[in-house]
Amino acid sequence: MLKRLTPKNLRAYPAHIFDMDGTLLNSEPLHLKALISIFSDSGIDTQKNEHELAEYCVGKSDEEVFLDFSPEWSREQAKKAVEDKNKMILEILDKSSEKDIQELLTQDISEYLKLLNKLGRKCFVLTASEQSIVAPILEKAGLFNFFLDVQSRNQSFRTKPSSSPYLSLMRKHQLTTNEVIIYEDSPTGLSAAQGTGAHVIHITAHCRDNMLSEFKHLQQADNFSWLLEKTDF
Repeated sequence: MLKRLTPKNLRAYPAHIFDMDGTLLNSEPLHLKALISIFSDSGIDTQKNEHELAEYCVGKSDEEVFLDFSPEWSREQAKKAVEDKNKMILEILDKSSEKDIQELLTQDISEYLKLLNKLGRKCFVLTASEQSIVAPILEKAGLFNFFLDVQSRNQSFRTKPSSSPYLSLMRKHQLTTNEVIIYEDSPTGLSAAQGTGAHVIHITAHCRDNMLSEFKHLQQADNFSWLLEKTDF
């Protein structure tokens, strides 16, 4: 049985690595709106409603999704579609108010990051999203300045579910697995995090339980509110 950590125990860890999409914020509406628009412009009918498409895309790369629904495409065409999708996300962000994006944040993530920064803990982001959209999303959400380093999909040869990106980030900052807490939400992210040997917190605020039965053994949190508790329980 894995050791269950209290808020006080967790806050004592020197380093905290956060996934972005689905962990820090529910960015699904941004990605889904852009994805549907690209499919429509390309004349592709996925034969899925928005809910089904969102569920299908969890943990998959954009390139993989495009090739799944348009197998006749070359990898170059899929990569171009990903670039177009990311440009559209930037347009959506530009038209969105800070309040619009703040409403997508996982409950009390800002307060938790403020607390970790106050305590002198090192905070990082490691995401499978492309570099071109990561900083703009975090900046619009008011989170970017909390992190010592932000690593995107483009900065590692392999991506989740491989543990390689996490291990590479740890090596870069001379961290051992015993010093690190990883916060993740998706099957691919949780698999990658577990493979490092670090302690993993499964953030369930935006995930779908029917897809995650194999991770029931992990310590779970629906949001970050409980981590602000001043006493152990």
